[in-house]
Amino acid sequence: MKKVSLLVCVLLLCSCAVQQPSGWADGKVYTLSESEVAQHQARFQEGWKQRSNEKQKKPTQSADTKNTAARKTRNVSAGHDFPSVAGKTIHGEGGDKPAQWQFTDSKVTMISDETTLHGDYQQEGKNLYIRIAGRKFAAFYDGSKITFPEKKQAMADYTPYEKPYADDCVKHDGYHRCWHIHVPENLEGPVPLLVDMHGFGGTAEGQKRLTGFDRLADEEKFVVVWPQGMNSSWNAGPLCCGHSVADDVDDVGFLRKMIARVGSQQNIDQGRVYVTGLSNGSAMSQRFANEASDLVAATASLALYLLVPESENYTPVPALEIHGTKDSVVNWSEAGHFPGAMKNLETWATMNQCSGEPVESWREGPHYALTYEDCQQGAEVTLVTIHEGGHVIYPNRGSRINTTAMAWDFMKRFSN
Repeated sequence: MKKVSLLVCVLLLCSCAVQQPSGWADGKVYTLSESEVAQHQARFQEGWKQRSNEKQKKPTQSADTKNTAARKTRNVSAGHDFPSVAGKTIHGEGGDKPAQWQFTDSKVTMISDETTLHGDYQQEGKNLYIRIAGRKFAAFYDGSKITFPEKKQAMADYTPYEKPYADDCVKHDGYHRCWHIHVPENLEGPVPLLVDMHGFGGTAEGQKRLTGFDRLADEEKFVVVWPQGMNSSWNAGPLCCGHSVADDVDDVGFLRKMIARVGSQQNIDQGRVYVTGLSNGSAMSQRFANEASDLVAATASLALYLLVPESENYTPVPALEIHGTKDSVVNWSEAGHFPGAMKNLETWATMNQCSGEPVESWREGPHYALTYEDCQQGAEVTLVTIHEGGHVIYPNRGSRINTTAMAWDFMKRFSN
């Protein structure tokens, strides 16, 4: 049964026999000052600098010169003028991107039956280099239409997992599955465990730098692990992502083994195991909470949804999802194959057998949260909407809302 951690009753001057907790955001201010955001970003950048110190950069053309040449509205190819796409709406063919493409001098908008996405581009003669929704790809312009070459997916490479790597590993399905771990100093008694999962194409090391949960763990006294998905992906369900889905990788089984091993080595409170993640890692967090509800006390994640049906053995787990309204990788609204943020909220409310309508449980300016509070076993369900937030909305990447602290504040109130 999920229950809320006890509050300090002496401060409340009341009885400890309290069934309903105060709201997860009561008395909290998650908006950061500009100086606080700058500090987060500085720490993030310092981490990247340390990682790249051993690499020597090759001389490159200056950014100003490169951008000026690439963004000319008329480009020269093989000694001849070639029509610019700027100011035009053009049909695209081939690949997986049939859509209308609207171009300005440097920006592009893709409009399809399923979604509208925004990005930028460069043109070099008939060659277009487009960056949209966090992805980069090339296309050809013949003066009337855009053609995308068929892209063959690279073969999965499992050789890196034949030997141990990172801080610790378990052997699972014939491969080493590994993770980084942070254990604060001077821990006393059993402490919570937080599992933080990277997004598609990401790494455990990158997620550690991105979220800043290690610093929060030092303050709040909990252990954090950052597992590595095989081929930088997680099998969060048929829709996401990459080789882990195509090869049906058993990530749920791996995570169970990892948590058991960490629990055997550290003094972990087995009733306070939490999962979080970004994008593909968010969907994996929710899948794991669904299929390992006997183990997970709560989940709080960013920028993707539950992508598998309710497990037959599921019991209610408190769930929070944070999503930006300007997320062009995974839309806040229902679009394409993904269910949308409100639909995901409703799915978890149904799974947790919540009653009534969601109430506004937090607001700071245009940012707000909706919470189903009356759920079985106290398993609240919350959607946090970040106004004009993008896909990666952590303080270390410039977010004015401290989503790292917000996720932890929600999860830490619950235990099995």
